[in-house]
Amino acid sequence: MAEMDRLPPLHQAVVDGDLAACKYWLDAGEKLDAKDNERMTPLHHAAWMGHVHVCKYLVDAGANLEVKDKEGWTPLHRAAFEGKLYVCKYLVGVGANVNAKSYKHETPLDLAKDRPHREVIAYFLKVMRGG
Repeated sequence: MAEMDRLPPLHQAVVDGDLAACKYWLDAGEKLDAKDNERMTPLHHAAWMGHVHVCKYLVDAGANLEVKDKEGWTPLHRAAFEGKLYVCKYLVGVGANVNAKSYKHETPLDLAKDRPHREVIAYFLKVMRGG
């Protein structure tokens, strides 16, 4: 990987699921909602990788649930795309918008349908029906 393609330290700690390193880098002054070259924040990476414990830490620290990456995807879009049901449930439970639209007008449900992640689809449909 080229030097320019390396993730910032906090982002890498999140990808690794290393909560102690996440705490270290935040305490060292890394920005909670800093974006990498894909315009992804640490919360995007935590959701994408399925690290719900890191998601919880970042959200408790004040991470933005609705921030968009270069595709216009929120962290919930990333979790839905990867079929991370437990992360989807957590993010929706703390207020993530299940109807958020990407720049191509895709919702998290649309991304789950494309894969298809049946459990995530069923969960989103239940939430949308108020269940």
